[in-house]
Amino acid sequence: MVRAGKAVRLRLERIAGTRLTKDGEIVLTAANFRTQEANRREAIDRLVRMIRQAAIERPVRTPTRPTLGSKRRRLAGIAKRGEVKRQRRAPSAGADLRQRGK
Repeated sequence: MVRAGKAVRLRLERIAGTRLTKDGEIVLTAANFRTQEANRREAIDRLVRMIRQAAIERPVRTPTRPTLGSKRRRLAGIAKRGEVKRQRRAPSAGADLRQRGK
Protein backbone atom coordinates (compact mmCIF):
# COMPACT_ATOMS: atom_id res chain seq x y z
CA MET A 1 0.00 0.00 0.00
CA VAL A 2 1.15 3.53 -0.74
CA ARG A 3 2.09 5.43 2.43
CA ALA A 4 -0.30 8.25 3.18
CA GLY A 5 -0.71 10.64 6.04
CA LYS A 6 -2.82 9.63 8.99
CA ALA A 7 -5.39 12.34 8.21
CA VAL A 8 -5.74 11.16 4.60
CA ARG A 9 -6.15 7.57 5.76
CA LEU A 10 -8.88 8.54 8.23
CA ARG A 11 -10.74 10.51 5.54
CA LEU A 12 -10.39 7.57 3.14
CA GLU A 13 -11.82 5.19 5.75
CA ARG A 14 -14.77 7.55 6.25
CA ILE A 15 -15.34 7.79 2.48
CA ALA A 16 -15.07 4.00 2.07
CA GLY A 17 -17.80 3.45 4.65
CA THR A 18 -19.21 -0.07 4.49
CA ARG A 19 -16.65 -1.09 1.83
CA LEU A 20 -14.00 -1.07 4.55
CA THR A 21 -13.34 -4.43 6.24
CA LYS A 22 -12.36 -4.95 9.88
CA ASP A 23 -8.80 -5.58 8.68
CA GLY A 24 -8.71 -2.11 7.11
CA GLU A 25 -8.99 -3.28 3.51
CA ILE A 26 -11.28 -1.55 1.00
CA VAL A 27 -13.38 -3.98 -1.03
CA LEU A 28 -14.61 -2.68 -4.39
CA THR A 29 -16.70 -4.72 -6.78
CA ALA A 30 -17.03 -3.94 -10.47
CA ALA A 31 -19.20 -5.87 -12.91
CA ASN A 32 -20.18 -3.31 -15.54
CA PHE A 33 -18.06 -4.82 -18.31
CA ARG A 34 -17.85 -8.26 -19.86
CA THR A 35 -14.13 -8.71 -19.29
CA GLN A 36 -12.38 -9.08 -15.98
CA GLU A 37 -9.63 -6.75 -17.18
CA ALA A 38 -12.07 -3.89 -17.85
CA ASN A 39 -13.83 -4.45 -14.51
CA ARG A 40 -10.48 -4.46 -12.68
CA ARG A 41 -9.49 -1.21 -14.43
CA GLU A 42 -12.81 0.37 -13.38
CA ALA A 43 -12.35 -0.72 -9.74
CA ILE A 44 -8.81 0.71 -9.70
CA ASP A 45 -10.07 3.99 -11.20
CA ARG A 46 -12.73 4.22 -8.49
CA LEU A 47 -10.13 3.54 -5.79
CA VAL A 48 -7.87 6.27 -7.22
CA ARG A 49 -10.82 8.73 -7.22
CA MET A 50 -11.56 7.86 -3.58
CA ILE A 51 -7.92 8.41 -2.58
CA ARG A 52 -7.77 11.74 -4.44
CA GLN A 53 -10.98 12.84 -2.74
CA ALA A 54 -9.53 11.87 0.65
CA ALA A 55 -6.31 13.77 -0.09
CA ILE A 56 -8.21 17.06 -0.31
CA GLU A 57 -8.24 18.64 3.12
CA ARG A 58 -11.47 20.52 3.73
CA PRO A 59 -11.11 23.93 5.38
CA VAL A 60 -12.41 24.08 8.93
CA ARG A 61 -15.49 26.27 9.17
CA THR A 62 -15.09 29.14 11.60
CA PRO A 63 -18.46 29.71 13.26
CA THR A 64 -19.62 33.31 13.16
CA ARG A 65 -22.08 35.15 15.35
CA PRO A 66 -25.30 36.50 13.84
CA THR A 67 -25.30 40.26 13.38
CA LEU A 68 -27.46 42.49 15.55
CA GLY A 69 -29.56 43.41 12.52
CA SER A 70 -30.24 39.76 11.68
CA LYS A 71 -31.23 39.07 15.29
CA ARG A 72 -33.65 42.01 15.23
CA ARG A 73 -35.16 40.93 11.89
CA ARG A 74 -35.63 37.39 13.20
CA LEU A 75 -37.32 38.59 16.38
CA ALA A 76 -39.49 41.05 14.41
CA GLY A 77 -40.65 38.18 12.18
CA ILE A 78 -41.48 36.05 15.20
CA ALA A 79 -43.44 38.90 16.79
CA LYS A 80 -45.32 39.55 13.55
CA ARG A 81 -46.33 35.88 13.21
CA GLY A 82 -47.42 35.85 16.85
CA GLU A 83 -49.59 38.93 16.26
CA VAL A 84 -51.22 37.32 13.20
CA LYS A 85 -51.99 34.21 15.24
CA ARG A 86 -53.36 36.32 18.10
CA GLN A 87 -55.74 38.06 15.68
CA ARG A 88 -57.00 34.70 14.39
CA ARG A 89 -58.19 33.65 17.85
CA ALA A 90 -61.86 33.78 18.68
CA PRO A 91 -62.57 36.54 21.19
CA SER A 92 -62.88 35.25 24.73
CA ALA A 93 -66.19 35.57 26.64
CA GLY A 94 -64.72 38.03 29.15
CA ALA A 95 -63.49 40.39 26.42
CA ASP A 96 -66.97 40.52 24.86
CA LEU A 97 -68.62 41.57 28.17
CA ARG A 98 -66.03 44.23 28.83
CA GLN A 99 -66.62 45.87 25.45
CA ARG A 100 -70.42 46.01 26.02
CA GLY A 101 -69.98 47.65 29.41
CA LYS A 102 -68.12 50.64 27.99
